[in-house]
Amino acid sequence: MQKFLGKIMNKKGVVFLIVGVFLVVFITLYIFFKSSFKKEKKEISSFQEIEGIISPGDSLWSILRSEGVSGRNAHNFLKNLRKVYDYKRKKIRPGEKYRVVFSTNGEIVKFEYIKSPLLSYVVKKTTWGYVSRKIKKKLKKYICGRRGIISGTLWHSMLKADIDPELILDFSEVFSWQIDFLTEPRNGDKFYIVWERYENEGIIRDGRIIVAKYEKRNGRSYTAIGFGDEGGWEFYDVKGRSMRKQFLKAPLHYRRISSYFSLRRFHPILKIYRPHRGIDYAAPYGTPVSSVADGVVIYAGWKGAAGKCVIIRHNSIYTTSYGHLSKIRRGIKKGVRVRQGDIIGYVGSTGLATGPHLDFRIKKRGKFVNFLKLKFPSAKRIPKSKRKDFETVKKRAFYFLGKLISEGSFKVEFENEKGKADFLN
Repeated sequence: MQKFLGKIMNKKGVVFLIVGVFLVVFITLYIFFKSSFKKEKKEISSFQEIEGIISPGDSLWSILRSEGVSGRNAHNFLKNLRKVYDYKRKKIRPGEKYRVVFSTNGEIVKFEYIKSPLLSYVVKKTTWGYVSRKIKKKLKKYICGRRGIISGTLWHSMLKADIDPELILDFSEVFSWQIDFLTEPRNGDKFYIVWERYENEGIIRDGRIIVAKYEKRNGRSYTAIGFGDEGGWEFYDVKGRSMRKQFLKAPLHYRRISSYFSLRRFHPILKIYRPHRGIDYAAPYGTPVSSVADGVVIYAGWKGAAGKCVIIRHNSIYTTSYGHLSKIRRGIKKGVRVRQGDIIGYVGSTGLATGPHLDFRIKKRGKFVNFLKLKFPSAKRIPKSKRKDFETVKKRAFYFLGKLISEGSFKVEFENEKGKADFLN
């Protein structure tokens, strides 16, 4: 009996010994692989990534060198970057971003030049050499619409309707020849806007305005329909006339008109009555002043009581002058051609002036006239060859306006509306 029990105990001992050895080996291997995994993970996570914003005067070479990249590596990375983006010809711009990635030993392994949230150029250093590529994110296209009622200013009313500030500026520019949004809007006026929007993983980019409408409380309304192609996008009224008039309604964003056109005005400095053949727009010092129409600069400099002054001839009929400027914009000189809306100088009080304002004057066939009473024709009309296309676009625009009026606001995928809005291709 004792012999039998002794054999069993010996067998159990062998079993326990085997199990014990197995556990020791298992635990050892587990600890080894776990520590190896942690080490590898630590090495991977220890890659250093630096992001920055390009400042005025920066070059990609100076950026890489300032981040500690050797001259040789900087040369190699930029040489390979030029395979996908010729930064020497196209230049880089302040505000754009870059990303540099370094390995655990401090060597650069990746450089990314980020032109926009949607477009970047990457160079990677691999074991078999450098790899360069262009990364362009695809966006999904939507058609959006918003409407609202003016309460206070156009700016705050459109912001309240969740419209992007840049889109508000575009809207005001569309109607800048019909409405002075600084003085004309009244509580109760209505606005409507339909535009393109592109989205991808949280990235939102607003595109072109398709149709816009402004309805005054007195019943008068203006509708602008976008029409064109990649070569140009202009706005026309329902009859196909350009929304862009021959002249802007004002040469600047002003606070108030401090003095109107008059043949007998009491001069605040000279203390005498004399003609004032222009309009004084009161505005903060340094406010940009724009040319009210295309033309050629025929004078830029000091002009007696008008101080620093710019005079522009627009055609054989009209000439405009801009006086009391604090500064004339660089490059504006006699013989230079300017386009409507180009900044030519900045509000000041040079010459005979009591405070900062713009003295704006216009001549018609050599005689000063009251700018506020002039009526100008549209700049152009839809040509006959494109009239049929415009009529199709107009129908689609009215479809979206109707949708906006009935629904209040909307956002639809472009593909779902393709049959109704194929003109947007």
